[in-house]
Amino acid sequence: MPCKIREFMNPSKAFRTLLFYRVGATLSYQITMVAVGWHIYEITNSVISLGLIGLAELIPYFALALYPGHAVDHYSRKWIAAIACMIHVAVALFLTAIALGYFSPPIPLIYTAVAFIGVGRALLRPSYQALFGQIIPRDQLTRYTAYASSAFQICVVTGPGLGGIMIGFAGLE
Repeated sequence: MPCKIREFMNPSKAFRTLLFYRVGATLSYQITMVAVGWHIYEITNSVISLGLIGLAELIPYFALALYPGHAVDHYSRKWIAAIACMIHVAVALFLTAIALGYFSPPIPLIYTAVAFIGVGRALLRPSYQALFGQIIPRDQLTRYTAYASSAFQICVVTGPGLGGIMIGFAGLE
């Protein structure tokens, strides 16, 4: 086994935990956004509605962009990351309830839920970056950055595909 592969198979526990956190958060986000886009388009048959989904997420993300960076410098980075994950889980449960018809009208509620995803993502990125810089020794930063970046890119590519497969298996074609 080549040396580089062997090194990746034995990374520090903290890095594995952080990488698992990032992969889970990225995959869940990608899958959720595919499902949300599919559901909005199914309801409205409007491409503009899909663009508004992106805008609904982008506005709170950019509005809060500076505050989470300040927060991770002054408060627990783990708690901020946990809050971001809790927001994502709460939004996923809320979107599930909307899809099952428990709340109506669905369209404004879906846009509101997506706005909260933007809040969660605004918290997620700086907390991840701060934790990453905290656990990785400086001399190993480039190697672990490459691993983390590769894992992130794999999630960005496979997440929407997994979301589409799940929609297909659910019979929502």
